[in-house]
Amino acid sequence: MRSARNLKWQQAIKMLVTSEQREAFERDGYFVTDKLFTDELLDSTADDFERLRNIMDAERAEDGGDSINIVGRNFIWDMHDKSSAARQLAVGETMSQLAMELIGDDVRLYWDQAVTKAPRTGGKFDWHQDSGYYPIVPEEYLTIWLPLHDVNEHNGTLAVMPGSHRWGLQEHKKAEDSPDLVGYDGDDPGVTIDVAKGHAIAMSSMCLHRSGPNQSDQARLAYVIQFCPSFAIDPNTGGPRGAWIEVARGGEVVCDQLPEGELGELGVGNSTKQQVTGINARKSGKKPRPLGGRV
Repeated sequence: MRSARNLKWQQAIKMLVTSEQREAFERDGYFVTDKLFTDELLDSTADDFERLRNIMDAERAEDGGDSINIVGRNFIWDMHDKSSAARQLAVGETMSQLAMELIGDDVRLYWDQAVTKAPRTGGKFDWHQDSGYYPIVPEEYLTIWLPLHDVNEHNGTLAVMPGSHRWGLQEHKKAEDSPDLVGYDGDDPGVTIDVAKGHAIAMSSMCLHRSGPNQSDQARLAYVIQFCPSFAIDPNTGGPRGAWIEVARGGEVVCDQLPEGELGELGVGNSTKQQVTGINARKSGKKPRPLGGRV
């Protein structure tokens, strides 16, 4: 992703990013979008999150645990491939247009992930840059943090460090009390952001951010969707990394490229348990995807 300071803004028929939001993105490394999605679509996605987590719970029960890990969080990767509602959010016209306006003419979906924080116990997430977890070349990409309901400090919304996208990639060290990586341990509390249902936080992957614990009586549900330029590569292999689904080409939206037949009943993909949890991969000796990096 090109620097937030030097983005080439696309002239589209329907622009989703206002001039004020562009200025905020360049200055601060993030902004809160206008309302992007209907409550009905978000509710359908939340229902799918819960159904998939129930599958995870059933599988984890075999090992004497559940899908909420030691820090009170649950992750489900590749939601676009498991839920038709999530697919509409991640690679539908609206999100594809937003990503194109912020990145450029040629854009791909890089990663998407559902994150659940358990009620009353869902733990904090320390300061980090997303690029500190999953680097690509060029190192900056776009993160869209989409809560599925109203979020605030009480239920574990995000806090960001304005302007930190200009600091370069920070050294990230493992936290003492969790599997998380920490990219900042100073005293600056940052800015806590309340987000209304249907809105999202758009931020540079170089922007430091964190989230507090969920102190409410309801689970906190968020959908993290990330995009990169189509020419980006994995520095370890020289090839593509992540979901790598094309959403914009030549300045035009090319959305929802997944065949409809790929999704199963209730939006759960083929071979559901293996796709949803990664637990079977651990049992078979395959390397599962790392937890963390998305709050």
